[in-house]
Amino acid sequence: MSDLKVTFVDNASRQYDVSAQQVMIDSSLHGLFLGDRDAASMLQLKHRGITDVVNCQKDQWGLAKEKDVEYLCIDPELDDPFEEAFAWIEDVLEKKKRSVLVHCQTGNGKAAAVVIYYLMKKQGVSLADAHRSVKQARTRIMPRPDLVRLLIEKEQMLRGIGTRPSLRLEGRTIEYQDQDEDEKARHLLINLWCGPRTLSTATMYAFAQRGADCHVVDEPLYASYLAQNPSIYRPYRDELLAAQDSDGDAVMQRLMNVSVGSDEPKIVVAKQIAKQTVGLNIDALIGLEGGDTKGTSRKRKVRHVFLFRDPLDMIICWDKKHDVHHEDCSLEATAFPQMVSFFSKLSQMSRKGLVAPPIAVDSELLKTHPREVLTELCHRLDIPFKEEMLSWPAGPKPHIDGIWAQYWYDSVHRSTGFGEFDSPAATTSLGYPMLSEEQKEVYRETLPFYMLLRRQAIGVDALNPGSCTTSFVSSQLQGGEGAATAATTAATTNAAAAGGGEKLTLDHGIPMRAASLADARNANVLVWVGSRLYPREQAKVSAFDSSVQGGDACWEGLRVYNGRVFMLEEHLSRLFDSAKALAFANLPSRSFVRQAVLKTFAANGMRNDVHARVTLSRGPKITSSMNPSKTHTHT
Repeated sequence: MSDLKVTFVDNASRQYDVSAQQVMIDSSLHGLFLGDRDAASMLQLKHRGITDVVNCQKDQWGLAKEKDVEYLCIDPELDDPFEEAFAWIEDVLEKKKRSVLVHCQTGNGKAAAVVIYYLMKKQGVSLADAHRSVKQARTRIMPRPDLVRLLIEKEQMLRGIGTRPSLRLEGRTIEYQDQDEDEKARHLLINLWCGPRTLSTATMYAFAQRGADCHVVDEPLYASYLAQNPSIYRPYRDELLAAQDSDGDAVMQRLMNVSVGSDEPKIVVAKQIAKQTVGLNIDALIGLEGGDTKGTSRKRKVRHVFLFRDPLDMIICWDKKHDVHHEDCSLEATAFPQMVSFFSKLSQMSRKGLVAPPIAVDSELLKTHPREVLTELCHRLDIPFKEEMLSWPAGPKPHIDGIWAQYWYDSVHRSTGFGEFDSPAATTSLGYPMLSEEQKEVYRETLPFYMLLRRQAIGVDALNPGSCTTSFVSSQLQGGEGAATAATTAATTNAAAAGGGEKLTLDHGIPMRAASLADARNANVLVWVGSRLYPREQAKVSAFDSSVQGGDACWEGLRVYNGRVFMLEEHLSRLFDSAKALAFANLPSRSFVRQAVLKTFAANGMRNDVHARVTLSRGPKITSSMNPSKTHTHT
């Protein structure tokens, strides 16, 4: 059967999102929403039960004045939009007990600033705390510098003239500097969640190089894991069970608690193999925000870092240690299911403001870009980056290593830095280890888990997580051929045309490419491929597809205005006429294609200013060939 693809193409230079996010510091602000202009449509307002709207853009772009919706339009010429908006929002939330949407065109500029100010004044929190709360709900907020400077002035008025500003503006970069002394005094636990053979020990060594402010712990739950799984073979099992506490709950409590007034290192990094938590209630290690002080101890602040590796390399390295573990590689052995489950749970909790967002690190990028990845990692952990983290002395480290080190750490003991780790050593004339059928099957099972995490990783382009390039700008990408950005799908064609002229920006000290999408809606677009919708980063066709092998496909461009597809039937007729002229076999039905198009538009909430491309391919080839007869036929 010929394959169907529906992809979106940028059509306008405007940047806006199609959703609104609820913003809160505590449950009393359950009715405050921040969004873009589309969030103010009657359909969206009714869906969320919103009856009041603060419009922060220049006009009302034709909003219908429905009798059950009240509007406040902020004068675009107004130097200070905050006080008028605060009084209006306060009246809606407190007196009328209704929900309110604050929006501008993108939902990331003036509207975000208005919500930040409301939180500052209403909750009595610092500008930095208010900014964090809004950014946690809507990650792309970026108020204009003049609005940020006005917010800094407002904070001085609210908290007292002479008070140290909690936020600093450098160009367009915002830096937090508001931690009070009590918060600074809180100790930090960093859980480094990982699977086997993921450069986790090297990462542990890097943190150990920070010096007196940091203490590292090597797999504190290992004995608990072996005690619960007596059938698991390890040559050091008895020695480990005798030396390490096998009560997992007690171990977690000790990691979380710190004595008040103690001189313990401010940072503790616990290397945690995720599968070692099976059978334990790891909620104790989550670290809900606002840990209480009780008696002579208090809870540490907790952050979670997820370190993972390309499963193909992991599988090969795991099997090389078969004499140590006596296990065949499996999905469970890689720890990917546990890591993805826990990452997802933490992500959901962070969106509710309960915990800090989890951080994902791909060990391959850590190996090739250690300075950039560690700099950004430390920034997200709110700790300073130290140059010493980039190297360590060779040899065993008895004060750090677990008693299993002699069996597992031979390669890391030979190293002095991240750049000294290679892919698994070649063992065949092809230059790479040959995989067994069992290994290939495990790779198929683990790859989706890996891709879910990789999309979130530092340095990875979330729109194209499978790319061989990163978002770090190396020297060869600053000009010439390397400066051109390859378009990943039709949805980035306008941006890709910019090529080497794209401006480089600094993001937390890391040189990054500027955002390449002309329309921000395309970042989270759903794309129809074959028989269903896929998230953008998963929308792919086979390398054997006829469209890839020889451009053997036909397409039509569609546009949507005011909720209607322009001349849809005529476009479909021309599409099918082209397919028949090319002698495509086993075409999908016209009704199937029509429904695919309409479902795609509906699922993305795109009702206006939309350009989409519908492509019919001859189908996948049996082998690499330009011959149409080599196409795989199926129904």
